[in-house]
Order: sequence, then C-alpha cells, then structure tokens
Amino acid sequence: MKKVFQIKDLWLISFLFACFNYAFVSFVTWVPAFLHGVRGRSLEHASFAVSTVSMLAILSCPLGRPDFRSIGFSKDDLYFAHDLDGILIPFTCALPMEFFLPFLIIFGFITGFAPTGVFSAAAEVVGDERLTGMAMAIVQIGQNFGMLAGPFIFGTLVESSEDGSWLLDLAPICGAGAVAGALSRVR
Repeated sequence: MKKVFQIKDLWLISFLFACFNYAFVSFVTWVPAFLHGVRGRSLEHASFAVSTVSMLAILSCPLGRPDFRSIGFSKDDLYFAHDLDGILIPFTCALPMEFFLPFLIIFGFITGFAPTGVFSAAAEVVGDERLTGMAMAIVQIGQNFGMLAGPFIFGTLVESSEDGSWLLDLAPICGAGAVAGALSRVR
C-alpha cells in the first residue's frame, strides 16, 4: 500500500480525473439551467438535450480501450478527451441554438474516451497487476472528489452570472487537469 501511495504519476492521473469530473459533472448539472434560463428552452427539452451527453459517453467508453495503443495511440491520445473538453465546454455559452444539440452529441461521444484512458493509465503506472486495485482506488478518489465538489462549488458561480459566462470558469479547471496529465509519465 505504501508503494502505491508514493507513485507521483498515479496522483497526477487522479488529479486529472478530478478535474475532468469537476468540469463534466458541473456541465451536465448546470447546462440545463443555462438552456432554460438564458436560452428560453423548456426544462424538459434542456434536460433531454444534456442527457444525450451521458448516453453517448456510455456508448463510447469501450472505444477508448487501451489496446487502441497498438494501432498508434499514445499517452496524449489517452487524455485528448479531457483536453478537448477543456477547450469546448467554456465556449458553449456562445453557441447558437442550432449548433447546441450537434455539439452535445459530439461532446458526449468524445467524453467517453476519458475514463477508459485514465483507468488504463493508472493500471500502467503501478507496473504490477497485483497493485491495480489500489491504483483504481486512488483514481476514484479524484473521480469522486470532482463529482462531489464540481456541481456544488460551480453552483455558486452560476448564481453570480446571468448570461451563461460562468461556463468560462471551467477553463482553468480543465487546464489544470491537462497539465497534470502532461506531467504524468505514462507511455
């Protein structure tokens, strides 16, 4: 257990996953409020539109499996979903409504690659399959922290802005996760 807790790269991956989940769960939690309050969509329409993100992420998770590396994927590809989310999420407030649903479909599909990449990277950095369970536990610490803190903390930003510009506040979180991913030593 001590050996696993001392693996810096594992904590970097966990931090990346915390940032990813902070941004992703904040997005899917608060964007229906944006679509309803700012864009005038019904709550039913707004909730359904945003639920497509999670539905498509579930379908795309298997496509991010680690054996895709055998056809040329690298560490950078494992984290590209997180990095792309960091670029796309903050600017959704400026999207015209006719592009919003297509964006959510693309976003949902790409987002599913992130968890698979993170979990496979965590197993890789411990280097011993007997320690993989502990590695997953550390990654899930980041995952659960991001899922808990994101919507809660981010909700205060939503209350302070009426035009949806609060989505821009997710950029630094995504950027911090991208830096952690770049610093981790994963093949």
